[in-house]
Amino acid sequence: MGAVAALGGSARLAWVADHDPHVSSLLRARFPDVPNLGDLAAVRWNRVEPVDVITAGFLCQDISAAARDHVQRGATALSPDRAGTQCAGDGSGL
Repeated sequence: MGAVAALGGSARLAWVADHDPHVSSLLRARFPDVPNLGDLAAVRWNRVEPVDVITAGFLCQDISAAARDHVQRGATALSPDRAGTQCAGDGSGL
C-alpha cells in the first residue's frame, strides 16, 4: 500500500474494504491482521475503527497508459472535479 509507505514508519493500515473475492484474497495474504470491511455500502461505520487518512482507488482501465490500446476509452471517464485523481495502474496521474 503506497499510502502507508508515503506516510512513513508510524503509519498503520487499520482496515481495507473490497468485496471482490480475488482482491480480498490478495489483501488477506499481504495483510493477514488487517480486517476487510467488504462492501462499503454495507459497513456499519459506528463499529469501525476511526482513522486519520482514507485513500481509495477506482477502476481506471480507460485512462491507464498501460491499457491505452486494449480497452475502450470513456468507460469510467472522470469528471473535471476529479482532475487531481491519480490512476494507480500507471502512476501518470491525470
